Amino acid sequence: MRGLTRSWLKHYAAAQADFSEAIRIRDGISCFYVDRAHVNHELHEYAAAAADLTRAMEFGATQPRVYLDRSRAYAALGNTRAAAAEVRVAFQLPPRDYQDWAARGRALKDSDPAAAIVDFDRALELNPTSQTVLFQKALVLAKKMWRTDDAVLVLDRAIKIDGRYAPMYAARALMYARRGEWAQAREDLTRCRLRDEDVRTWYLAAGVYSLLSSEQPADRANALKYLRLALQAGCDLGDVETDRDFELIRNDPEFRRLLENTAVRKRGESGSDL
Repeated sequence: MRGLTRSWLKHYAAAQADFSEAIRIRDGISCFYVDRAHVNHELHEYAAAAADLTRAMEFGATQPRVYLDRSRAYAALGNTRAAAAEVRVAFQLPPRDYQDWAARGRALKDSDPAAAIVDFDRALELNPTSQTVLFQKALVLAKKMWRTDDAVLVLDRAIKIDGRYAPMYAARALMYARRGEWAQAREDLTRCRLRDEDVRTWYLAAGVYSLLSSEQPADRANALKYLRLALQAGCDLGDVETDRDFELIRNDPEFRRLLENTAVRKRGESGSDL
């Protein structure tokens, strides 16, 4: 339980130690390996994450989401063939619970956003109050399908259920900024706890400030600040390069420099993993 709490609080190194101790005391429990794989992934220890998921499978964890998690680890290691094979296996297996449906949605969000929404809705039928699934659904609506108003409805629902989840406010602030509702966007930004180390909040805040810079040019600096933090924390470079919310800062020399420096760093990390 302590490991799960520390993982939720993003104290990943401490969570990793807790799960390792749990495995030492009582080996053979598949969920311990699945949970440690999650924190290994967050710590960018992708080979260890893949190994833990393989061990979990040996102890009976054969849910679709376990294969999809191992696919993510293989993809992070640059093994695209193995990653694709894991996805194929996962989609041949019947989902067992809302977490499996949610994992399918995450896997489909880039290639088939409409199908991802269907799977997220199946997950929400089983667990209507899942903040994680509501947030993921809202992001697909907002970022992949550009359905801003629908995303706001999902975010309103999530915040009404539990208003403590900072990325929800950042996402809704982005939707307000898209609609030119500057005051509402700034109000939600104040609720985001931007000092917290959360790559999702930083990334979304960068998009908000990019849009707000059309009203207040000084917000361009804030956009670049939070984008820098998000990139340093491991946000997907491909998302940044195609994200329409950054159009107002895309030609800024600092924006290009951030992307170029991140690309160089990621190439170096990939080389060290191989």
